[in-house]
Amino acid sequence: MINCEAAALRVPIPGPPIPDSPMTKLTLPPYELLVDTNALYSKDLNHLISPGFDAALGEAPKTCSISLCLPDVVRNEIIARRVRIALKSRESIQKAGKNLSVCTGLETRKVPSESAIRTKVSNIFDKWLQRHNGSIIQFAGSKVVWNRIMNNAV
Repeated sequence: MINCEAAALRVPIPGPPIPDSPMTKLTLPPYELLVDTNALYSKDLNHLISPGFDAALGEAPKTCSISLCLPDVVRNEIIARRVRIALKSRESIQKAGKNLSVCTGLETRKVPSESAIRTKVSNIFDKWLQRHNGSIIQFAGSKVVWNRIMNNAV
């Protein structure tokens, strides 16, 4: 059953607020925002996170209090995707460097190690999460009834 009094307080009233009205004292409760990889995904490598999501997340504190919560699986998926792309680029750079060295006799600079790439990508993501006061939550995979989910999916 809908609480009409509470619902009525959430309807925006056009124009300036009336002094001492319930609307001037209305505050929204804090929210926990739990997101999936699809909400964060950006096809553009120039953006770690979807620009639309990032912009919406930046605007949200103007209207309500939000705590961003990411499952560890989501963090790992995003980092793994970017590391995979970086490692492909690293391989191409190594091949190009060898070719350059063979053709010119010039020494080429070392490319970053795989572990350095993983660390840097993780740090970039963690700094983004920290800027948004986000936190990582552990995925409780052992508590999920996987057989039921698979049967319902068929």
